[in-house]
Amino acid sequence: MVIFAAGQLYAEYLKTLKKNDIVIGVDRATLWLIKHGLMPNYGIGDFDSVTSTELKEIKLKVKNLLEYPREKDATDLELALDFVLKINPQDVLIYGAIGDRLDQSIGSVFLLEKLLKHGIKAEIADRNNSLRLIKERTSIKRKYKFKYLSVLPFSSTAVVSVSGCRYNLLRKKLNRRASLGISNEIVGKTAEVAVHQGLVLLIQSRDLS
Repeated sequence: MVIFAAGQLYAEYLKTLKKNDIVIGVDRATLWLIKHGLMPNYGIGDFDSVTSTELKEIKLKVKNLLEYPREKDATDLELALDFVLKINPQDVLIYGAIGDRLDQSIGSVFLLEKLLKHGIKAEIADRNNSLRLIKERTSIKRKYKFKYLSVLPFSSTAVVSVSGCRYNLLRKKLNRRASLGISNEIVGKTAEVAVHQGLVLLIQSRDLS
């Protein structure tokens, strides 16, 4: 399943879609998908970022539209994720969750825990970053152009082991108030991160292009 949120979106993301992917557009991202020739399976949000004419176009072209009031207690992305939980896919890829609004971006990262608690593997991705939340042993493939691997405690502390990287760790306690775990590098094709305690945010990244 692939979700397009209303942050920064690029046409190159569309090339990663597979034939059987369920595609969800969140708020204005629904219109963005339509303008790029892809009819999403679902459109979700309050659609306060589109004009009345644009909303009419969305309603005409998207068969499954979940429209919410503008005054609500959840972001459009959270509403989309609540809907995703009903479908219960194995994995979810989210584009457009990172944008100019830092509050929205951080809030989107926090939402990864909602999916993790239901056993759904989720990734937030943009041109320069790939983020995942983990609580167990995980293999990480070195991604093309993504030089760095950061292992950050999402809980207040986390105990982790890291292998296959320039700087390996063995049952090291990481503290959320310290920067240990940032800017490691995978030296082979894959690395292993084992979480012995707590939650960990994995970020594969590169310098701005």
